[in-house]
Amino acid sequence: EEEEDQQEEEHKGAQEEEEDQEEKEHKGAQEHKEEEEDQQDQQDQQEKEHKGAQEEEEDQQDQQDQEHKGAQEEEEDQQDQQDQQEKEHKGAQEEEEDQQDQQDQQEKEHKGAQEEERRRKINKRRRSGREGTQRSPGGGRRSGREGTQ
Repeated sequence: EEEEDQQEEEHKGAQEEEEDQEEKEHKGAQEHKEEEEDQQDQQDQQEKEHKGAQEEEEDQQDQQDQEHKGAQEEEEDQQDQQDQQEKEHKGAQEEEEDQQDQQDQQEKEHKGAQEEERRRKINKRRRSGREGTQRSPGGGRRSGREGTQ
């Protein structure tokens, strides 16, 4: 009976030890699992924060690009406007010069016509003067106006 008790006691002790060991292992595995989950949560949080910071950075970059693009377009518009004004001014200037050239040409033509008219009158006077001149007996010329009545 004592031997039986001894065996039972040993068996009970071995069983309890086994159960303790299993419980310990289970608890250790559980703690390990929780630790892993905590690490994963932490990692997820960091990635989320990094992603958020990255997105914020991208948003800022987009905004800067947009503002830069806007400023650049505004500058180009101003340049276009300036070019247009210069073109119009140049056009007006050229038109003025053309008008001046035309005016100069007309004056030149008018002057030429006046000059021609003057020459014609002179030649006419000369011709009529010649027709009216007669040779005087002295061999000199007398004006036709004096000789005609």
